[in-house]
Amino acid sequence: MDSLDAAREALRKREDVRINEREWIGSVPPPTGVDYPQSHAFAEWLARNGADAVVWTALPPKSHDRNGRMPSVDEAITYMNSLNDEDRGRAEAYIRQSPPLIRTPFRERFESVFGWTPVNSGDQF
Repeated sequence: MDSLDAAREALRKREDVRINEREWIGSVPPPTGVDYPQSHAFAEWLARNGADAVVWTALPPKSHDRNGRMPSVDEAITYMNSLNDEDRGRAEAYIRQSPPLIRTPFRERFESVFGWTPVNSGDQF
């Protein structure tokens, strides 16, 4: 990418994020006027790895077709159990690709209920 703005725009398009929701594409350094609570972790990773910037999706939770509504862990398990084999396989692959250092109640339950452990073990967030 030629610039951080170009990288943010490419990710926005890939994730089909509305153009007026600029805070849904995170970066360090962040765009003017946007602050991400997890920025310090990304900044530490940048320092360790000698990178100039990092870009990520900062999408809000969505449940029952409502942005901003966080499902409970039990709702997430019920939802995963409702998926057909193909969709569940895609969900598993997506979840297992997230960095191993990201530990959430969802990850803990997915590991214990489904055995979905991370597939990556490298230096990640």
